[in-house]
Amino acid sequence: MKYILIILVFLPLLSSAQYTHIPLHSDLHDYARKLEIQGKSDLHAAIGEYSSRSVFRETIDTFVSLSGSQKYLATKLIKTYPEFWDDISTSEVFQAEYIDSTQTFYTSKEYQYSEILNIIEPEKPILKYFYANRNHLALIKAKGFLLKINPVLYFGAGQDLAQQKLTFENRRGIALSGHINDKVYFYSDILESQAVFPTYVNNYVNKFKAIPGNGFYKNYNSGVVESLRGYDFLNATAYINVNISKNIGVEFGNNNQFLGNGQRSLLLSDFTNNYLYLKLNTKIWKLHYQNIFAELIPISPKDVPSGQIISRKYMTTHYLSFKHKNIELGVFETVVFGRDDGFDLQYLNPVILYRLVEYNLASSDNVLIGLNGKWNIGRKFQLYGQVIMDEFKLNEFTTNDPDRQGWWANKYGIQAGVRYVDAFNIEGLDLQTEYNRVRPYTYGHRFIQNNILANYSHANQALAHPLGANFSEVNFSASYYITPKLKLSSSNYFMLQGLDTPEILFGANILRSSDEKPAEFGNTLLQGQSSRTILSMNKLSYEVFPNYFFDAKLNFRSQRSEVSELNFNNLTLEGAIRVNFWEPKMFF
Repeated sequence: MKYILIILVFLPLLSSAQYTHIPLHSDLHDYARKLEIQGKSDLHAAIGEYSSRSVFRETIDTFVSLSGSQKYLATKLIKTYPEFWDDISTSEVFQAEYIDSTQTFYTSKEYQYSEILNIIEPEKPILKYFYANRNHLALIKAKGFLLKINPVLYFGAGQDLAQQKLTFENRRGIALSGHINDKVYFYSDILESQAVFPTYVNNYVNKFKAIPGNGFYKNYNSGVVESLRGYDFLNATAYINVNISKNIGVEFGNNNQFLGNGQRSLLLSDFTNNYLYLKLNTKIWKLHYQNIFAELIPISPKDVPSGQIISRKYMTTHYLSFKHKNIELGVFETVVFGRDDGFDLQYLNPVILYRLVEYNLASSDNVLIGLNGKWNIGRKFQLYGQVIMDEFKLNEFTTNDPDRQGWWANKYGIQAGVRYVDAFNIEGLDLQTEYNRVRPYTYGHRFIQNNILANYSHANQALAHPLGANFSEVNFSASYYITPKLKLSSSNYFMLQGLDTPEILFGANILRSSDEKPAEFGNTLLQGQSSRTILSMNKLSYEVFPNYFFDAKLNFRSQRSEVSELNFNNLTLEGAIRVNFWEPKMFF
């Protein structure tokens, strides 16, 4: 990565403006995605890092056509990004247009511009210095400089009614974002946490020595309530981005990534802990081409003695997206590899096929390829899907020889889903259903001289679907804005998986060597010890102040398996206060 750092030092000297992203899983991110489905945005939706400036401009241009919860979120977005307020005077709202079914004619100055001016009108600060903009604790402005400061808080407590156990989460931190001379944009947050999780999360931590979405942790014992025994962990996100030309942007930071349109991603998901990366975005015509160069770790930090440096592995990814009107298609390729002497420079080539590099190096690197697609229909529906292929031989897939069917290395996964916004003409009601299945051994790799550097993981966590492989899943989600400030949401998952035994790898655990497989042929989906899981997560949220929420949650999880210790239920009832905190969708 040292070569990447050297390149990065000189990039700001050549740069103009690039922008921060709308936080993934936030209400504003859902709002931006809905704009795209309705044909009011030209974003490449599968590349989940929506540019704040692009969505801001599209919000201004379409503000007059919005209503209900969407109008509320549009107002919130305008307030959230004061750095772009100068864009209002150059937007399409100054163009006269017909805006309603009666074809009544308005000019934007008479109708829309005055409404937007009311949104950006200065407000009286609280205690003289705070919340002059209600969406930010403090704004520090100087010539060519803007800094936004916000607290980050999540405090929740509840009871697992099935296990008769208390649950608890206390997360607090600070987030900073802004720009310098409208050329360099930055974001940073740090979050310190203590948590007592439900039983199934504890089982995951014990198995993988990792808290989902986080890195190093230590045990936590409450000094107030003796029964609160859980984990203490720290996490940070930070990135800086600039443009090196009109069409090419660069970003460097510590974060995770997401590619896809679904609840899950079979290509690259944000389930893991953050990692160091350099990212290039090239936007030309109807194309968006993204390169990611990342540094990962092959094991959990808990597996390394204190003071010892963890070995590194690396990932390079490119994703080419083509969008024409309501259709978007993407091609994905990634390689995960390890080297004793650091990053292999041959993988820095941003336009080559990684499989060719692997062949030229005669390496044991792990290359995956995939496809992503979506189709927006009637400004109401979005059909989407993915295909991931790890290794694949057509002749082994199509053979009629019964002795050669079920070849272990035909490793692939598929996703298919549909999203329905403002369902049944009910404003604010959004529905989604999705199907995922992944063959045994997908994402895993064989060990070379005990080398575990090439499986598709980071810090013992899957870089794609959290279940790993050898599973089939259906999920259904619904959200409804009862009022613009009151939202009810539900996510429900039905998961089947074939689990491994300590002695035999049936293809579920991507961290184990594929050499542990019992047979070359005869491998089928869900082979191994059967497991059936039902997970239902339901939440009622009320926004009492911009980005200040009261949450009430009712979650149910039931697992039935041939492994007796996995047969249990969790039923948790929780209440929480949430401030500038967006819960990741790490459901498993």
